[in-house]
Amino acid sequence: ILPSQIAAGDDLWSPFVAAGWSEREELNTRPAQWLGFLKLLTVTGGEFFNAGFFSLHPPFPDSRNWIWQAVAPVYSQAITSYFMDVFFEGELLHGDMPIPPISCNLIEPNTDPQAWVPLNGVKNCESPLQPYEPYRFWAGSQSIAVFVRKSKTQEKYVITATVQPQSNIDGNAPTSVTTSIMLNGKKISFTARRQGSTYVLDNTTAKPTMTQLDEWHEGTHPGHWSSHFNIQAELHDDFSSYGRTKDATIAPLLTDNNKVNDYSSFVTYVNPKQSHQPLVYTIRPRQGSSSLKLIEYQLYLRVRTLPQELTPCVQVSDGPKTCMENTSQSWQWCCLPTSKLALEADRDNRITVDVVQGELQLDVLYLTDNREKLPDVLEGVEDC
Repeated sequence: ILPSQIAAGDDLWSPFVAAGWSEREELNTRPAQWLGFLKLLTVTGGEFFNAGFFSLHPPFPDSRNWIWQAVAPVYSQAITSYFMDVFFEGELLHGDMPIPPISCNLIEPNTDPQAWVPLNGVKNCESPLQPYEPYRFWAGSQSIAVFVRKSKTQEKYVITATVQPQSNIDGNAPTSVTTSIMLNGKKISFTARRQGSTYVLDNTTAKPTMTQLDEWHEGTHPGHWSSHFNIQAELHDDFSSYGRTKDATIAPLLTDNNKVNDYSSFVTYVNPKQSHQPLVYTIRPRQGSSSLKLIEYQLYLRVRTLPQELTPCVQVSDGPKTCMENTSQSWQWCCLPTSKLALEADRDNRITVDVVQGELQLDVLYLTDNREKLPDVLEGVEDC
């Protein structure tokens, strides 16, 4: 998006994108880096993408090596559903990334045809560029790109960060780093990954909350991603206030972090009570190579309980009530043995989590099927 567009009040756009079309894959942008780059474009106001790929001449690239280019924009665009209020009613913030003193793009004789040259001393410069403020935030390295979008009406921000390697040589850049930016005079720390990390920082509450929207995105080819569902509990269908019923009684969102504005290690969770409406999650399992139309999932929860007289009890979808006798006041994983969910492949399935007695704090819902082994963190987990 051009600064002149933003200055004219047009802060949404539809970029034409391509990750490269060489038959030599090492010359193209790789899947994780591409996804991180697209997330940057989304936060700048990219409402949708025009994805292009070109098979120009033999040998034609194997379609299995480039179909992910058409998939990645969907993953980037989808997470905007969690910050539509900031996306449509927000603006891209100016950053503090150092920029060379570029004043003219006239190409001088005997210079690199791609070079930018300063205005001073250049003859016949007819296209001087007006000085402008950068939109990128400095995060300690040229390889770490950060953009921030802010609501025009409240102290609510969307931060996207990605580690962008400067070449495809293995080890050129880390896949994940802890970094920080200066935002409104405050140092904000968080994790940046190659596939992109997108956060909503909400300063409208008594204690700010930080929510990661894309933690489940993996840093590999999408065809190798897990078939399990790793759902942050706070990302229920009513997470975004955009279009939400005004009188909806939503479980509060809370963030635990060690230091103020330090989100390099944090837990954001919901605190549902009996008086709150059920949490709703819509998921769509992929049938893949399986012939099954119904896929059975086992539900695991990462929870902790509070000191209370009543044992917290939950009901998942239409299943029986389960009282959590074996949970504690520390975060732990547990299995809901009564909550085996038969979900229909290739269609939307609504899962509801209703606290029918007491209250609890819920961090993650993890749904597993038998097509893939359990992650190590769930091995040997006891019933709730």
